[in-house]
Amino acid sequence: MNLSEIVYDAGNLQRVNFYSTLEEDDGFDGVLLVFEATSCFIRAIDESDEVELLGEIPENYFPVAGIDAFKQCVGYPLQWAWFLINQQGYQDGIKLEFTNGVILELVVAASYFQAFVVIEI
Repeated sequence: MNLSEIVYDAGNLQRVNFYSTLEEDDGFDGVLLVFEATSCFIRAIDESDEVELLGEIPENYFPVAGIDAFKQCVGYPLQWAWFLINQQGYQDGIKLEFTNGVILELVVAASYFQAFVVIEI
């Protein structure tokens, strides 16, 4: 699974589900994006605090409550996607821009995702 596949071939986003490796948790370290043609699972790698794209949900992930920011992207395809690399060389984030103009970032901090909505100023 790579970024170009989900940008060029996935189609419209149909739903988003959030996951954690801990059953009872307030945070999330996995996000399932379900598109028309494919799905991708974005996970925070616990050992390195980096981001990884997978084609399916790994074992030992539990559904948890998530964030509302992705709801406004349902029904739209991705237009652009980037991996974010910090000053130490770690791939610790992903930036997703949908065709409706919504730009979201997921950045790993302490093995969990922080989510940001990007706005133009």
